[in-house]
Amino acid sequence: MGTGRRGLALLAALGIALATAAPALAAPPESSIRGSITEVSRSAKVVLVEEDPSHQSGLAKGEFAVTDETEILEQRGEDLVPVSFEVLRVGQMVEATYAGPVAESYPTQGVAGRIVILDRDQSNALTVLPDTGGAAPLVLGVLLIGGALLVVWGSKKFLAARPPKAVCSSRIVEH
Repeated sequence: MGTGRRGLALLAALGIALATAAPALAAPPESSIRGSITEVSRSAKVVLVEEDPSHQSGLAKGEFAVTDETEILEQRGEDLVPVSFEVLRVGQMVEATYAGPVAESYPTQGVAGRIVILDRDQSNALTVLPDTGGAAPLVLGVLLIGGALLVVWGSKKFLAARPPKAVCSSRIVEH
């Protein structure tokens, strides 16, 4: 019976952790952002896209982590031509689409499924901001640590609520 209670407590704590983390990994109201690239991190492979960079907040803004599965395309007339990550530059007009869940933050953060370059930067200048390391690993780390802390906290709270087992003997021994 004790093992069953422990299993139930662990299952409840895991459920609480997942329920608490779920809002942070919800699907965005729109899965894509059309705007200008305002930051490119080469080492972390993260691109920041803003609908209107002149606005401080309120408009669509998203960090897109680029993986090996991300499609990067350039529109050339009616055709979409595959290009490499290195072609992405600050100032380009793109439409970036998330693949899967995103962190509900501002800017939104998630994995890029597809980035289409709509208007190639005419200056062809290499305009890349300093590498900041990207935020995608940070978001994942925060969620994992938060979930682990909830499991530990839930287990301790459950154990504290249980009355201790009393060891008492009421046998009378006659000699």
